[in-house]
Amino acid sequence: MITVVERIAALGLDPDQELAWRVGAAIRRRWIEAYRDHPATQLQPAATASGSSPVAVYPSLWRYQIDDLIHDTAAKLEAERDHQLTIWGGYDAEL
Repeated sequence: MITVVERIAALGLDPDQELAWRVGAAIRRRWIEAYRDHPATQLQPAATASGSSPVAVYPSLWRYQIDDLIHDTAAKLEAERDHQLTIWGGYDAEL
């Protein structure tokens, strides 16, 4: 079983919260469309606090779908960030 964050890290990308949430939501929708049920979860250490939280897990066969979503979503996020920099004049803009 694999998780979205594991696949992001395996692809050498920074598993930031926005990327993980967007990919997680998209793959969850695909899973529900395919199986009419939510994916299984397992408890994992919480990323931002003590304790643990449930994380969706997928069969290894879903790796390619998850990887494709990660690449597509990362590219979209990068384009959105570049667009914001253009609007605001980049990092070096005077305030």
